[in-house]
Amino acid sequence: MSATLSHPSGLIRARSLAIRLVLFAAGWLILTEGDLRDLWIGGAVVLLGVAASCRVLAPGTLSRLRWGGLLRFTVFFLIESLRGGIDVAWRALHPAMPLSPGWTEVTLALRGEGSRVLLAWTVSLLPGTASVHLDGHRLVVHVLCEAESVDAALRRLEKMIEGLSGA
Repeated sequence: MSATLSHPSGLIRARSLAIRLVLFAAGWLILTEGDLRDLWIGGAVVLLGVAASCRVLAPGTLSRLRWGGLLRFTVFFLIESLRGGIDVAWRALHPAMPLSPGWTEVTLALRGEGSRVLLAWTVSLLPGTASVHLDGHRLVVHVLCEAESVDAALRRLEKMIEGLSGA
């Protein structure tokens, strides 16, 4: 066994990579209904997915995951996804089309880069918002209605993400 894998952090990294590889491969097989004709594309997609996931969520991070926080975040994610979809559909179908799009810039308090990236990805699920640009702690968000304050919703999302690991 190599010195890297015998060290606890090396074992954590190897296990994390193996788990991600299996999960992404299973996801690919589910999406393709087990069709192996395009396995070379699936292999490339799986490897890119594993690499991207390691960039966003470093191996060993899940050991710090708070499972209660994950449950709260998942419920929040599902509810906000539904609310966001309903809000956009309502605006699109409303005869007056109540839109006054604009931009808002928010300074994020989250410390970890992965936490800020997760927030940038999930902010688009909040009703009437789409994440546009993340630069360090600064996030630019496009809003469908400037009159509605998204600051409170973003702070709530920040708390949910903070509750995942305390970072």
